This record gives sequence, structure tokens and C-alpha cells, in this order.
Amino acid sequence: MSVAELVCHILSVMQIHIHAVEEGQGIEEHAQRIPIVPKNIDTTNALIKHMKKVLRSIEEKIPSITPDTLERVVVYKQWNEYEIQGNIALCYIVEEFFHHRGQLSVYLRLLGLEPPFLYTY
Repeated sequence: MSVAELVCHILSVMQIHIHAVEEGQGIEEHAQRIPIVPKNIDTTNALIKHMKKVLRSIEEKIPSITPDTLERVVVYKQWNEYEIQGNIALCYIVEEFFHHRGQLSVYLRLLGLEPPFLYTY
């Protein structure tokens, strides 16, 4: 998996979860609300531009999430059908990022680059 593919994977999963919390269901189409094809990303700047666009869209959704939204059951249908509470689904966004952050750090080190400080976003 290339760096671009990994970043696009992380961002697509983040999109699934934020839309699932907002709409009450997680479906595969949520992954492409802001569509991207990793093989079309041919520069670091293009990858960063896409990442910022997705993260901005996620940030815009945060104010609409209420305590009731977090308590509501979210039904996921894109992999296996399962249900979780909205607050857990929201946590998946953070978990997905940190789950793959180690992979990105290894890629950067293999390229001779120093990964960003852990708490630098």
C-alpha cells in the first residue's frame, strides 16, 4: 500500500464514521462523499490538499453533533451489519487515525524523513 493509498483509506473511513453519526447509518457511499482515486494523487501537495478538504468537511459536521446524536444507535451496513452508539462511532475516527499513524511514520522514516511530533496535527 502506497502512502497515498494509506492516507486515502484513513480519510475514507473517517468520512464513513462522521456521516454515520450524523445520519444514523454507515454505508460504503459515505467513504466517497469527497471522492478520490489514490493513483491520481501524484504529488505530496495533491495529497495534502485532499486531506485538508476531507478534514475540513469533518470539522464542519462536529457542531451539529448533539448529546442525543451521540446516544443514538448507528447501523453500519457497508461491511457486516452491526450497530453501535454514536459516541463509539465518533471514537472510531480517532482510533482509525492512530491505528495507521504508525504505518505512516514507518513510511516516512524509510523515505529518510522525520515523522511529525506525535501531538502535531
